[in-house]
Amino acid sequence: MDAELIFLDTLSDIRNKIQDSFLDPVHYELFDEAKRYDLIKACGLLRQLFLDDDNLVNAVNKKYKVPIVFRIRDFVRPMPKNSNAIWFSILPAPYDSENIKVKLKEFLQLTPLIYLNHVYSIKNIIKISSHVLGGIHLRPPKDEKEKAFALFENYFYIYFIITQRLCLFKAAFLCGLSFCNISWEF
Repeated sequence: MDAELIFLDTLSDIRNKIQDSFLDPVHYELFDEAKRYDLIKACGLLRQLFLDDDNLVNAVNKKYKVPIVFRIRDFVRPMPKNSNAIWFSILPAPYDSENIKVKLKEFLQLTPLIYLNHVYSIKNIIKISSHVLGGIHLRPPKDEKEKAFALFENYFYIYFIITQRLCLFKAAFLCGLSFCNISWEF
């Protein structure tokens, strides 16, 4: 099968898994265990899109050779002194003056979550969700950082989904639209 077709099918699969997640965050009670499962599985698909050595984004971009740029909120990350959980939204702000543009590598290195003194990048979140929580594999956490994330995801996943995972899924979906329209800034 062609890389572009797999790429587009993967985006479609992500969209199908998260379509109910775009409901108003006030209605978070709609996030049941089945939806949680879909969101974790969507993280596995994000791994295939962005992180694998032969990831789909790079495979498809070999043909187009255009920079991949994410438009995100420009935020300063104050390091908390005594807080168990802090996370930052990466959704673009409504005004462009409040946003910055980052390339894929920078995007994956963003650190939107601090929990129990562990700092998590987008890449960490995708990998742990894919390998520990069951996005692709299901295994016990290997270290304290993975254990802490699993604990955070278990107790706070509703808020985490609203503030972070949807940002990742939106980015993946928009990346697919970019391939279709040859417009890479999103």
